[in-house]
Amino acid sequence: MIKDSQGDLATKSDLEQFRSESKSDLEQFKSEVKFEFEQVRSDILWLKWSMAVMMAVMLGGFGTIVSLLP
Repeated sequence: MIKDSQGDLATKSDLEQFRSESKSDLEQFKSEVKFEFEQVRSDILWLKWSMAVMMAVMLGGFGTIVSLLP
């Protein structure tokens, strides 16, 4: 009866394999998160520069309009 129930138990080898696979999966996940973070960071930097350029263009246009007023 005891031997019959031991078939569902994990062996030390099973646990070490699970640990190794989990560690590998975690490292891959961390790498993917880091890549995605860098992509978002790059996108934010691009948006900041785009907004700065748009503000400069708008202010330049506003300055031109003001200079044309009597």
